[in-house]
Amino acid sequence: MKFSIKLSTFLLLTTAPVIAEELIVLDEITVTAGYTDTGINETGSSVSVLDQQELQYSSSGIVQAFENVAGVSMDTTGGLGALATISVRGLKQQYIGVRFNGMDITDPSGTQLTYDFGALTSMGLGQVEFVKGSQSAVFGSEAVGGVINLKTLSSNEEGSRGQFTVEAGSNETYSSSLSYERVDQKGSAAVSISRAETAGFSARKTFASTAPSPGEADNEADPYSGNQISVSFNREMTNNLAISLSALKSDESINYDGDFSPLTDTIDRDTTVMRGSLAFNLGATSHEVGITNGDFKRAYSFGTYDSERRDVEYKGEADFSGISFTFGAHRSEETIDAVGTTGDDTEGAYFLEANTAITDELEISATARQTESDDFGSNTSYRTAAIYRLNNGVAFRTMVSSGFRAPSLYERYGAFGAGNINLKPEKSETQEIGVEKVYQSGSSVRMTIFNTNVDNLIEYDMGTFSYTQATNFRKSQGIEFEGKWLAYDRISFDGSYAYVDAKTGTEVAARVPKHDLSLSISSNISPKISSNLEINHIMDYKDTVSGSSVDMPDYTVTNLAVSYDMSNNLIGYVRIQDLMDSNYETVKDFNTGGRQIFAGIRATF
Repeated sequence: MKFSIKLSTFLLLTTAPVIAEELIVLDEITVTAGYTDTGINETGSSVSVLDQQELQYSSSGIVQAFENVAGVSMDTTGGLGALATISVRGLKQQYIGVRFNGMDITDPSGTQLTYDFGALTSMGLGQVEFVKGSQSAVFGSEAVGGVINLKTLSSNEEGSRGQFTVEAGSNETYSSSLSYERVDQKGSAAVSISRAETAGFSARKTFASTAPSPGEADNEADPYSGNQISVSFNREMTNNLAISLSALKSDESINYDGDFSPLTDTIDRDTTVMRGSLAFNLGATSHEVGITNGDFKRAYSFGTYDSERRDVEYKGEADFSGISFTFGAHRSEETIDAVGTTGDDTEGAYFLEANTAITDELEISATARQTESDDFGSNTSYRTAAIYRLNNGVAFRTMVSSGFRAPSLYERYGAFGAGNINLKPEKSETQEIGVEKVYQSGSSVRMTIFNTNVDNLIEYDMGTFSYTQATNFRKSQGIEFEGKWLAYDRISFDGSYAYVDAKTGTEVAARVPKHDLSLSISSNISPKISSNLEINHIMDYKDTVSGSSVDMPDYTVTNLAVSYDMSNNLIGYVRIQDLMDSNYETVKDFNTGGRQIFAGIRATF
C-alpha cells in the first residue's frame, strides 16, 4: 500500500476554513525538551503529550495509552509485568532514553541500556512526554530515537490536589494508588504510592523443543506483584536559593516464560533512584548543582544482575543581548556485576544551549554537547530547532540533530568472551519538518515528516559469539499525523496515523508497524456518564523467529472505558481491554490476554 501526500494540500486544508481567525491562546503545556523547561508551543522539537486524564483510561497498564501516540508502538511478551518494549518512529528501546522526574531510570546491567515498560502503570503519573528524534545534545547517550519523560506532577496550577484509586478485574488483578500534590508560588510537592498484582495468564502459547516438557506450561499462569513510591519536592527557600528532591523506589516479583524453564522462571526486581539539587542566583546568572544516585537489581534463578549509576551535573543560565544561554557539565559513573560480567565506565560531558526569539513569530535554539568516556573515546552531538508561528494558529517546526548510543557495559565486558572493549558509539542524524494548526474551538491537526539514520552499529556476531562493530546501518523515515476535533460540547475525537519505513540495511525492521492508525472518541453521554472508545489498527508488521523474518497478521484492538460521577469527588468506572477479543500477537507465540474487564473507584480531594 502506498500513500502520496502533498504538503501544499495539507496546508490548504488547515488554513482555508479559518482565514479570519485570530491567534488562539490555549492553556500552555510545559515540557522538558531542552536543558530548561519550556512551553510545548515554544519548542521546535516534536513533542507528544499524554495528560493525566488520558493516562487514567489504562490505569493498571500503560501500554494501551502509549499505543495512541503517533509513531509509538509497543510489543509485549505477556500480561502485566511481562517484558514490554517500545518503538518510537521505528527505533527500538535501546535508542530511547527514559527519565522519571528528570532521573535516568534505564538499567545499566542490561544487554543494552533500556527500560522495561511491562510493569509501568499510569497510577501516580501526571504527564508523559515523548520528545522525538535524536536528542543526545540534551539527554546524552541512548537518545537516538527520542526520550520519554515520566512526570508525577499533573499541573503547575496553584492549589492542592489528591486522588485515591482502587481497581479490580480479570485474572485476579488488583491495583490501588494514593497521590497528592501541592503547588504554590514558591514551589511544589508531590507524592504517590501504588500497588498492583495479578494472577496473570500464560505468557507463551507454545514452547521450544528445548523446554523440559514442550507444551506443558502452555496454560500456566504467570503472576506479578509490585509496589512503588515516588516523591518530588521543589522549594524556593529565599529569593536566591532553592532546593529540589526526587525519589523513586519500586520492588517487583515477576513470573515469565523463558525458553528453558518456563514453569520456574522468575525475576525479583528492585529499583531505587534519588536526586537532590541546589539552585542559587549570583547577580544576573542562575546556577544549579544536582546529584543522582541509582541502584538497580534483578535476581533470577540463575544469578543476579546488579548495577549502579552516579550522576553529578552543574547547570548555569544567563541572558546576553536577547539570547538565553544554558551551559554546564555532567559526569556519570556506571558499574555492573551481572552473572560473570563486571565492568565500569565514567563519562564526562560539557554542554551549551542558546535560545532566542528572532521575531515575535520565530524562535530558534542551538545545542551542542561534547562527551568523553574512559572506554569509547569522545562524541559531539548537536541540535538546531526552530518554530515559526503565524497569527492564525498555524505553526511550522523544524529540527536537525545528531545522537549517539554508547556501547553498554555488557557489550564491552560481557562474560565468556562476548564483550568487546574496542567498540565505539553508534551515531545518528535526524531531520524533521512539521506543520500544525490550532483552531479557535480548540481543535487541532499536526503533520511531521521525519528521517533518522543510524550507523556504526553494534551487533552480536553469531560466528564469533561476541559483539562487533558492523558496517550495517539503520534507517527510519516516515510521516505522522495527529489531530483533535472538538465536534460538540459533549464529544471529541482524537486520532493519529504513522507511516514508518524502518530498515536495518535492506531488511525490514522487526516489531515496527509500517501503518499505525489510532482513533479515540470521548463523549459525555449525560451530566454524570462519560465514555472513551479507543481503536488501534496495525498493518504490515513483522517479527523475527530463529533469525528469519516472519509476517505477522494485521490486527485491530478496541478498548472501552465508561465512568459514572457518583458525587462531586467520587467516580466509578468500568474499562474493557481488547473489547472484541481479537487474540492478537505483538511477539510471535506470546499471548496478549484477550478481552479483560476492570472496574474501579476514583476519589479526588
